[in-house]
Amino acid sequence: METQIPEISVAQRDSWNLFSGGWKKWDALTMAMIKPTGDAIMDHLGATGSSLVLDIAAGTGEPGLSIAKHLHDGKVIITDIADKMLDVAREKAAAEGITNVEFREADAHEL
Repeated sequence: METQIPEISVAQRDSWNLFSGGWKKWDALTMAMIKPTGDAIMDHLGATGSSLVLDIAAGTGEPGLSIAKHLHDGKVIITDIADKMLDVAREKAAAEGITNVEFREADAHEL
């Protein structure tokens, strides 16, 4: 089974990259639908102004970008396997003036 994981990861990365344009197009609608979940995560996370938060498999950046808005001196590291999904997250961060984020392409299985 372990030998299949790299192949699965490559297939997942390629698939998410292929459909990243659609995610970008529908991001506002999608984020509005999942906002209650993101809010619940933030409520239970307990991050303070100087926290360091890791958002794994963040796709277009949520809930990491919302968390970053609430951190004064803290930072959020946003990861995803698909670089094109991270590009969407970067664009959103720039448009919203969110600077306390770092983006890293990463396979959650390898973290």
